[in-house]
Amino acid sequence: MRFFRCLTIAAALVLPTATASAQAIPDMKGTWSGSSHSIVMGANHGHHADNTQPADKPFLASRTFTLQVEGQDGRRFWGTTVTSHSRESFIAVLRADGKSFLLVDSDGTMFVDAMGANSFEGCYTQNGAHAGKTLVASCTTFTKR
Repeated sequence: MRFFRCLTIAAALVLPTATASAQAIPDMKGTWSGSSHSIVMGANHGHHADNTQPADKPFLASRTFTLQVEGQDGRRFWGTTVTSHSRESFIAVLRADGKSFLLVDSDGTMFVDAMGANSFEGCYTQNGAHAGKTLVASCTTFTKR
């Protein structure tokens, strides 16, 4: 009986917090831009098409990346990543905290944390498993336009 009383008290404390955080879903739709700090190694990569380094040497790059978020349904959203060299579709999902999210495209993953109401830092990784065998590690601070 004491166990059920403790469980009831714990649920009463946790459930309002979970409900409140679930209601704070930010509107991600729109255009977000930032300049990357990237290191790339491997065959040419779409966003880094000007890489002239041999495939076994790292290439340091900085690119302007634009995320065009075209749609959103609750915590899920989707759109296109645009650079001067490439366009690529992505899908993403906000974590329950409404302050971080995961974004995936055809060959990599971005882990994202909010920095303010209209900015976030996204760190992207690509493990080389796709046809080009390109490795990428990159972090970008994005600001909503």
